[in-house]
Amino acid sequence: MKTTIKLTIGIIAVIFAGLVYSSYANIAGFYIPVVDMVVCHDPHTCFHEKGHSIDNGRSETVEFANAAQVFRIVADTNNAVDEMSYRIRKFPGVGSDYEQTTCRLFIKCDPRGWGGYSELYAEIYAMAEGNPENIPEIFRTFYKVD
Repeated sequence: MKTTIKLTIGIIAVIFAGLVYSSYANIAGFYIPVVDMVVCHDPHTCFHEKGHSIDNGRSETVEFANAAQVFRIVADTNNAVDEMSYRIRKFPGVGSDYEQTTCRLFIKCDPRGWGGYSELYAEIYAMAEGNPENIPEIFRTFYKVD
């Protein structure tokens, strides 16, 4: 019974994903948790959506928020200039006001509210191209796949 329900939901999700994806060309991609499905059209977006798929709530923990704040403080103190550090420091909704964020740095930045820790989590994974070695050390434990 559970397999049938999941299969039915999966078929509906695939149909829905196809309709949405083809109807809205400006949607870069999305993740459908109920069937663990990523819909995307370019490598960066695919990595970003894959980041959502492995998140499992890690991005919404106090520990992840603290790691992000420590990273930002250290990067600010050290005047880090690499692109990943800069993007993490300026990420919308994570210690920066949406109005102060440079939205052009992000593929899908909505200055009215896109951002936050779950999007930061996915974006770090995308910037690292899924390679744990490219993820800043302070965040690596959050990306271990069970």
